[in-house]
Amino acid sequence: MDGVAGIAKKISDVDIAGIPIGAAALGGGSALVLAELTDSILIPRIPTVPVLAIKAGEVYAMHRWGHKVIGAGGARIATYFLGYDFLRTLVPMETWIRDLIAKLPGGVGATSNNPGNPDPEATPPPGGNGHQGDAMTFLRNSVAAATGGGA
Repeated sequence: MDGVAGIAKKISDVDIAGIPIGAAALGGGSALVLAELTDSILIPRIPTVPVLAIKAGEVYAMHRWGHKVIGAGGARIATYFLGYDFLRTLVPMETWIRDLIAKLPGGVGATSNNPGNPDPEATPPPGGNGHQGDAMTFLRNSVAAATGGGA
């Protein structure tokens, strides 16, 4: 095995104490890149195709063919991330959870100064629910915090 698939296999095989760190990095990074490219380039350029159809296509393509490029472990994790991004587009889970938390005593709830929280006043993209990329923002910020880099 050589080329990109060979390099991906070596990265994917990195385990620390039985935890598939390499597959997580490869799968999470691949999902991040694919979702960001889709949200920022593909969706705006083909407004006639529903966002859910495009995101479902992402999940299917990664599940079906991702192992050929980034290995089975990385593709499995990327499929999970992309599947979650698809579900968040389909179902407004953040809104439900935010509303539930806001009802808790003591004023517990999301604050608008947290960059990970969607702006409720923002205009959602065509066909979207205003939450596209939130999972990827979380992933990007988590990686930046873990590596000491900027988001």
